[in-house]
Amino acid sequence: MAEPLSIDVIASKLNISGRQLERLFRTNLSMRPVVVYRQLRLRYARWLIESTHKSITDVAVETGFCDNAHFSRQFREHFGMPPSRVRASRSAASRNAVDRQSAMRDNPRLY
Repeated sequence: MAEPLSIDVIASKLNISGRQLERLFRTNLSMRPVVVYRQLRLRYARWLIESTHKSITDVAVETGFCDNAHFSRQFREHFGMPPSRVRASRSAASRNAVDRQSAMRDNPRLY
């Protein structure tokens, strides 16, 4: 995904024209292929942010965005929050899970 394919390249791999691919997407999904492709890249980016320790910049590059600012704008538009907040909430959830495990170990009667 680091180098996104153009819609024409995807269409040629499917042995159809770019225009035909556009029509199929609009008919079946009511969206353009480029929008669906961007959503897939953003979902993968969110998974990387939530599941790895890669920097936001590395995630942006790995998912094919030309720069961090563009990636952050697209991410915020799609998910309603910036990638840094997703990362921070993941870190907070991890800390809370560790705190609960420690509390359960230290006070087994409470659980």
